[in-house]
Amino acid sequence: MEDNNNEQALLIASSTSAEDDHSHQNRHSHAGDIPPIGGVADCFRQFRIESKKLWYLAGPAVFTSICRYSLGAVTQLFTGHVSTLALAAVSVENSVIAGFSFGVMLGMGSALETLCGQAFGAGQLDMLGVIIIIASYGFNG
Repeated sequence: MEDNNNEQALLIASSTSAEDDHSHQNRHSHAGDIPPIGGVADCFRQFRIESKKLWYLAGPAVFTSICRYSLGAVTQLFTGHVSTLALAAVSVENSVIAGFSFGVMLGMGSALETLCGQAFGAGQLDMLGVIIIIASYGFNG
């Protein structure tokens, strides 16, 4: 009977400490989160901090997109100085090539998504790697 009481006391003590640990985790679960916004100045300060983080991640992608699209624009700009016929030819060529390459990439991406999903679902992880390697060769030429 005494052993039974000791076991119950231990169970109660361990459940109380588990609840304390859980409430302690809840109080500090937002330790890496932003502090509460108290006013407009806090809002602008936090906006500046988050914007720096966002531009650090998205800046290279934005720069790449600008460079990629400006290549066609600069080509058309210089071609326009040659003649109107050359400008028309370059404009059509840029549109056709851009549309064709976008269609090919979209098709390959859709096929890759389907094949990778099937390989993963079938548990053939080695085949999943092979498919990704073959697709990366196709995307890179």
